[in-house]
Amino acid sequence: MNALAISALAATLVLAAPVAVPAGAPADHSSARVAAAGAGGEVVNVGTFRLTGFLSFVHVPAKACPNTAPYLDGSEYHPGSGWLIPGGVTIDTRGLFVGANLRPNEGRRGIIGGTITSLSGSGDVTVRLHCTDRG
Repeated sequence: MNALAISALAATLVLAAPVAVPAGAPADHSSARVAAAGAGGEVVNVGTFRLTGFLSFVHVPAKACPNTAPYLDGSEYHPGSGWLIPGGVTIDTRGLFVGANLRPNEGRRGIIGGTITSLSGSGDVTVRLHCTDRG
């Protein structure tokens, strides 16, 4: 593992430390809870990524909202998760405990990319953008 990968991993682990979940917030980040929270607008699939085990990580590529709905909707779909992700982004973890660090692009019209790190085991995670025409 090179120095850049170790730095990215360390930043994800430190910045994604668990925090207390506020009362009424979903404790897990399953697809059912996310789907219920994200009615309306356009949903853009960034991709499904395979984490291969404890402390494995994936790079999430840049992705923009479509011209018909060019802005992230700003909704906080994962309150209390400790993840560093912009409002309008969902991550379906399928029960894995992960750390996430995704950065918005200029004007919050999508993401410039980032990393997701497994803090438990192996499995797939899916990243989606929830876009709107209201900027």
